[in-house]
Amino acid sequence: MNNPFDVPGSTVRKIGFTKIFIAIFAAFLLIQYSLIERIIGRYLAVHNSERPLAGQAWTSGVEKELAAGRSEVPEVTNGVRGDLAQWFLRAERGRPTTLSLQRFATLWTSLPGFLSETAIENDDWQKLAMNPEADRVRPTVSKKGVELTFLTASNRPVMRINMKRGIANRLMLHNQVINDSVTKSNVEMRLIDGKSFNERFLKLQPADRKVAWSMLSVDILLHRPILRYGINALDDSYSVLWMEYQSPTITSIGYVIPNSIASTLGAGG
Repeated sequence: MNNPFDVPGSTVRKIGFTKIFIAIFAAFLLIQYSLIERIIGRYLAVHNSERPLAGQAWTSGVEKELAAGRSEVPEVTNGVRGDLAQWFLRAERGRPTTLSLQRFATLWTSLPGFLSETAIENDDWQKLAMNPEADRVRPTVSKKGVELTFLTASNRPVMRINMKRGIANRLMLHNQVINDSVTKSNVEMRLIDGKSFNERFLKLQPADRKVAWSMLSVDILLHRPILRYGINALDDSYSVLWMEYQSPTITSIGYVIPNSIASTLGAGG
């Protein structure tokens, strides 16, 4: 009778080969650690914007890409949230990076219409759309304004679009974030109790109400209640609306809005 605890030699050999395979695969994973760390770092940067950019291999890789001017901008929320605002701010600080034309168009169309439509003329968009060689775009920011240089895949300039400095300021100031009270915004403004916001919001003209709600709705739902808000004049046409939210911790967010909206929300005492 066969011993039920006897294991055939072929089975033993299979188990041995399995262990060897597992050991080799584990060694391969260790060798590839820096690549895996970099992939995870990029995933977290996109899907968890409040997490610090961790991982030495990931960080060094991003710095190399920035130096080469090839990086798609990681999203961060230290000061201004959103890839487009960060893209302009990096250029202003002397660290410009290129964006693919597809990525640029996606980010641009995510802006409120009153910002995107006044920054680039329709004629310029049409010329760009009709240029088959345009593959990527790189910004240059100066005191005079912003120059967008559109490049071929081989980095040859094929088109340029210029924006005035005031327009660039609106793009860079929209969606400012402070993980603290609105009083930390470094601007002087009269603060209004958040309880009065809804009453004033309902006094907006229907078109203005639609514009304002498209910007504020997600943040109000995520961070309610509104503690306080204030309005800071930016230029003759626009202001910055600062909203101080309660949940989960006090967070203040600044939105660039037309003065037609600002005058109604800030009217009275």
